[in-house]
Amino acid sequence: MALSARSRSVSGAAKMTIAVILAITASAVTSLSDESAGNPATEVGYRPEIPMRDFSEYQPYNPGPLQDEPSLTPDTLFVTLNAGEAVVEDKLLHIPSCVPPRIADILFVLDLTGSMEEELLNVKLNAIDIMAELRDLIPDTHFGVISHMDYVGYYDFCQYSNEYGVYGDYPYSLDQPITSDMSAVQNAINSLALGAGADAPESYARALYECYSDGAVGWRDSSKKFIVLFGDDLPHDCEVLACIGETATTGRDPGRNGLLDDADDIFMGDVISGLVSNNILLVPLYSGDVQNHYYSWDCWAGITGGYAFLINPDGTVPGGLNIAEYIVEALGQIFCSISRVTLRVCAPGYEDWLVNVDPPSYTDLSMEAAHDLEFQVTIQIPEGADCGSHSFDICADVDGAIYASQYVRVFVEGSSGAEPSTWGRIKAGWRE
Repeated sequence: MALSARSRSVSGAAKMTIAVILAITASAVTSLSDESAGNPATEVGYRPEIPMRDFSEYQPYNPGPLQDEPSLTPDTLFVTLNAGEAVVEDKLLHIPSCVPPRIADILFVLDLTGSMEEELLNVKLNAIDIMAELRDLIPDTHFGVISHMDYVGYYDFCQYSNEYGVYGDYPYSLDQPITSDMSAVQNAINSLALGAGADAPESYARALYECYSDGAVGWRDSSKKFIVLFGDDLPHDCEVLACIGETATTGRDPGRNGLLDDADDIFMGDVISGLVSNNILLVPLYSGDVQNHYYSWDCWAGITGGYAFLINPDGTVPGGLNIAEYIVEALGQIFCSISRVTLRVCAPGYEDWLVNVDPPSYTDLSMEAAHDLEFQVTIQIPEGADCGSHSFDICADVDGAIYASQYVRVFVEGSSGAEPSTWGRIKAGWRE
C-alpha cells in the first residue's frame, strides 16, 4: 500500500492470531481504490476484530527432541527379476504427531511500498534470528528473498482506474535465490530499499506467480515449500474478494509485459492454483488495517494449506512476542495437518517402474496423533530394461515433501519369462 493510503494507528489489545479459513458476509463494494468508503470493515485504521488466541500462557512451538521419526517399513528391498516381471510388497508408513519435515525451503516475499517502512526495518533487524529459529526446528532449511512494489504507470480496467506505481517502482525482483547461506540472505534483505507505490493495492499476484514460474528461484524437489509474505494490502485483481464471497475490484495485474487485457495478464485465483500445483504453502503476515483484506489473505493461504497471521503495522508481533518465535509458531500449526500422502519413486528415470500404489493416497489427515498408513506397491521391470543392477528410492511424499524413503535395488536378469535365481529372493534390511 502506498504510504498516503495507510493509517498507522492500532487499537485494542493486540494478540497473535492462529487463523482458520473464514467466510464473512458484508456489504459489497465495487472498487477498493478508496478505502474509506464508510463501511467499518473497509475503513483505514480499523483493526480486524478476529478471534484471538490467548497467549497469557504462551509457549513457542517446540516439538522437542525427535524421539519418534517418520519411517517407511521395510526400509530396503533387494530383488532379482526378469524384464516384464513384477514384485508386490506391503509397506507401512509411520508419521508421528505434528512432526516437522526433514527438509524445508522458505521464501520471504516483501512488499516494499512506502507504507511498509517499519515492517522492513523489523525484518532487517530480525532476519538472522528468524532463520536461526527455523533452522533449530528444521536443520536442513534453505531461504530466499523476493521483493516487489508495483507496476509503473496508469491503468484502467474492470471498473478500476488509478496510478499503480511511480518511477523507480518494480513489480517483482528475485533478490536472493533459495540458498543454505544465511549470510547471503541477510545481505539481500539488508540491501532492500523502499519504493513508493501509488494506489493502495500492489503487485502481490505477480510476486506470488513468479514464486513458481521463475526457474531461478531454486526450490528443492524434496523440500517442504513455504512462502512467508509480509504485506499490508491486496493484489490487483478484478474479483479480488471472491475468495470470501464478496465483490470488489482493484484492477487487473498486467503480468510480465506490463500490458493489460492479453494472455500475459495474471489472475489471483490462477496464482493460488499454481501454488497448490507446486506444493507451495502460503503464510501471509498481514500488517494492514482492513478486516476483509485479512480474511482474503487467510482464505487464499488456506487453499494452499497455510494460514494468515496478523502482525502490528510497525512489523512487531501482537503481545510483544519475538517475531522469530512467532513465525516458528505459525509454521508449527501447519505441521499438524496433512492434505495428501502418497508413495512415489524419487529417482529420475525409474518413475515408470512403480506401476501401482494401493491406495493411491491418503488425504486430509489431522496429525494431532500419529498415523500408521498401509500401502501395497507393485514394481514391474519394463520390457527392454538393461540387464544388471538398478537402484532407486521409493519415497513417502507428504504434500510434496519427502518424509521417509525405502532403498530399492533390482537386479535385472535375462529375457521375460526366465526363472528368477535364488539371489532374487526379497530381503528386508539389506543394503550395500
